[in-house]
Amino acid sequence: MTQFRARILVVDDDPDIRANLADILQDMDYQVDVAADGPSALERAGAAAYDLVLLDLRMPGMNGLEVYRQLKRLRPDTPVIVITAYTSGDVASEILAAGACEIVSKPVEVPRLLEAIEGRIDRPLVLIVDDDRDLCASLADVLADRGYRVAVAHHHRQALAALDDRPFHALILDMKLPQGNGLTVFREARARQPELRVVLITGFRTEMQHLIEFALKESADTVCYKPIDLEELLEHLRKMVP
Repeated sequence: MTQFRARILVVDDDPDIRANLADILQDMDYQVDVAADGPSALERAGAAAYDLVLLDLRMPGMNGLEVYRQLKRLRPDTPVIVITAYTSGDVASEILAAGACEIVSKPVEVPRLLEAIEGRIDRPLVLIVDDDRDLCASLADVLADRGYRVAVAHHHRQALAALDDRPFHALILDMKLPQGNGLTVFREARARQPELRVVLITGFRTEMQHLIEFALKESADTVCYKPIDLEELLEHLRKMVP
């Protein structure tokens, strides 16, 4: 698996801005893709997971707010920093209210932009694997509030695709999954990312106990039983990913 600092998507209709930002970020060891408009950005985001999106607010056709809304439906875990010359407008306020991380003014001050990017990229990255979508959304919100970056997968194939796509610091893994089980995912995750820290979770303590014991013997870090005690889970993560 190719390792890189992070993958960033730059979305701007100005070709000079796209090229300049790509050059600067590549020099900082980021992997960078670019898109000139909203449809191209959504196509790229549908094909690959990004650690961060830099999004121009004013573009012809589909504007930044519309792109942001569709991006969050497509990749709800992807943080977005808006880059715009119109920082005080209603659209800027609306996109922040919708959940964008922050706004960086044009013309871009490179140190300010890099500070904003690194403030997001340098956060530990956690993968939650569970077929309960409501639980995933709830955990993702809690972890994001505690300063973690979060990605979510709902079944075996999604989990392995995410692990192939980028390096994670920790894995929160449900032991009972559709089309497979947590032990299989755990073993394949360890093969892909040997340093990955793993918290097993389950609501089926008796049924899953033998798989849990195998995973713990094979170096899974710990197990939390559902309903999950959030403070216990957060304490485990704090110890594993300082």
